[in-house]
Amino acid sequence: MFSYEEALERIPTHLDKILQALKDAGPEGVTNAELNKITFKYDARISDLRRKGYVIKTEYVARGVYKYYLISTPSQTKIHDKAIDIFVQEVIKRGGNIDAWAIKPLAKELRLNMKRESGYYQNEAL
Repeated sequence: MFSYEEALERIPTHLDKILQALKDAGPEGVTNAELNKITFKYDARISDLRRKGYVIKTEYVARGVYKYYLISTPSQTKIHDKAIDIFVQEVIKRGGNIDAWAIKPLAKELRLNMKRESGYYQNEAL
């Protein structure tokens, strides 16, 4: 008998199923209609795969039909370092301590942009 956590690990997720469909389709690609049979939120799962480093090409076919092609996997794609990690590494290179007024120019020099986390406002007291 499996524990709940073990059972969850054995069940393929929508992400796994979409990735497998893309791999199985190969150069023929897979349509949004086929992906829709896996999950209605196939576009969100495609975005998740792209964030993980998968390169997926989208091609318009006709009247609301698109094809998706798996071009490369993360091992074949350069994954960029997180902006915060780049920033921290640069601060460490500069002695581990920078003036508060140097933060903005350093971020600009490194071509980094700071933004608030999605949904941050939901945690603020009204």
